[in-house]
Amino acid sequence: MKHEICGTWKLVDMKNYFADGTVLDTFQGPFDGMSIYTADNIAVLFVIGRLSDAVLERSPVVAPDEVRKRTFRAYWARYEIDEAAKVVRHHFLGGSEHLQAIEERALRFEGNRMILTKRNERYLDTGGYAETVYERWTDSKNT
Repeated sequence: MKHEICGTWKLVDMKNYFADGTVLDTFQGPFDGMSIYTADNIAVLFVIGRLSDAVLERSPVVAPDEVRKRTFRAYWARYEIDEAAKVVRHHFLGGSEHLQAIEERALRFEGNRMILTKRNERYLDTGGYAETVYERWTDSKNT
């Protein structure tokens, strides 16, 4: 998995799945973004887009207006992969203030896509999850 994750990834989709079966786009309107994973365990993410009001309204955490209106988010972190559990853990070093110190995401690859799934986060409803889909922008030989 370590070899597979290294490279540059373009954000292509992000959805929130709710326990009642509702599926909502995480972003309202156009969005763009990318993630970079280096061989020396650094991850960087940039996202441009406005969070969906429908998703924010269903969150158990009330987001302040500055978070609701923000259209640019970024963070940088150290990452580790637990191959047995098929997860990646981001140990945040800096960036958007809404992030926690360590975030664990289920990790899977389907062709040229990387899919990260977040569960059990304070901003997700009980039993819900968020899924982020990236397409490989480059391979590790070109980063």
